[in-house]
Amino acid sequence: MNTGALFSYLGCIMACVLCLLPLALVSLDTKTTAKPQLKPLSVDCGMLSITIDPCLELLAVIQYLSGSRMVFTDGKGYSDSIDEWFASYKEHPALSRLKELEEGGFAYDLPVSVFLSFDGLPLQHRNRSWDDYEQKMNEERLHDADPTDSWEEFYALVNDFAQVSDFSGWFQSQNQYHTDLLSTVQTLLCSVPDMISHLTAWYGYAHDSHSLVLSPLLGGGGYGLNLMNEQGKADLFCVTSYEDDADPKMPILHLAYMIFHEFSHPYVNPLVDEYFGMIEDAAALFEPIKRKMEDQAYGSWWITVVEHFVRASELRLLQLYYPNQEQDFFLSPEINKGFVYIEQVYDALLEYEQERSQVGTSYDQYFPRLMQKFANIKDIPKD
Repeated sequence: MNTGALFSYLGCIMACVLCLLPLALVSLDTKTTAKPQLKPLSVDCGMLSITIDPCLELLAVIQYLSGSRMVFTDGKGYSDSIDEWFASYKEHPALSRLKELEEGGFAYDLPVSVFLSFDGLPLQHRNRSWDDYEQKMNEERLHDADPTDSWEEFYALVNDFAQVSDFSGWFQSQNQYHTDLLSTVQTLLCSVPDMISHLTAWYGYAHDSHSLVLSPLLGGGGYGLNLMNEQGKADLFCVTSYEDDADPKMPILHLAYMIFHEFSHPYVNPLVDEYFGMIEDAAALFEPIKRKMEDQAYGSWWITVVEHFVRASELRLLQLYYPNQEQDFFLSPEINKGFVYIEQVYDALLEYEQERSQVGTSYDQYFPRLMQKFANIKDIPKD
């Protein structure tokens, strides 16, 4: 090869290298600057996973900034950190859109279960789904909240809010707070008898996993959720906040209330749905308590029946967990809230416990008989 041809050949190679170099730099820059997907923080205590989920905290942040009635200031600096970090993003369209959806019915457990169905942030891949009966019910609720069913547009707005506001940076800035909170609750729950072992022994069977998801802005409230994982098994969630108190007995007692109540929902709800035909004609029993139920966001006969069973089951779990303080747990507060048929359910549960101890019958096996007891209620309380 002559000298001129050699220089020409080398010049072509250099030109190719120079053309490809920007692409290589872009690729390198993408790899070095892309933020990792945010995943839940978690610790274990026996059969229970104690978790703080970034998807749920993103929901809480958007709810808080939009003025949602679903969350509250915490008084410990957590909500203050949200106000400070996201001060420039309070006009983001994700907030106003959430407010519209909430007014249409996207509230209480529904947004919580939707956001927990995603496998981390951004909201792209779902690794959990609803059970069959929940799928139909929740799809109807979603359609009522947004008749245009433009949910992918909403999730895109949420992801945009998370990106432009650097939600990831805020979440990481709260790492010490989250870590301390998880440690506090882990220490508390591991210092007492295993509540999940107690729960599953009473019901007679366990599910695939049990997660206590801590969300500081829930103000003591909570949700009990059942989401199906990719293996088709049930993951149970109790979503609540940690409530500190000057009385050292109160935080663990609050956790016991929430764990026994919210984890009872995934046991009770599908069973009530399966056998609802047994008591559907007894809906006249709903009328005398309808107003009180609606005031507590229990606007149907179905959910009212569910709450009667959940609250009676929770009461028995508490009484058996605290055997020396049984007088502290009784029916009258629930009756005063309008759950006037709970005594009949409670008595039926005592019969279930007796049969379980004798022959090992589980809650789901016995449930048709519990439902029949409810169906036999004839006395409608006076106003």
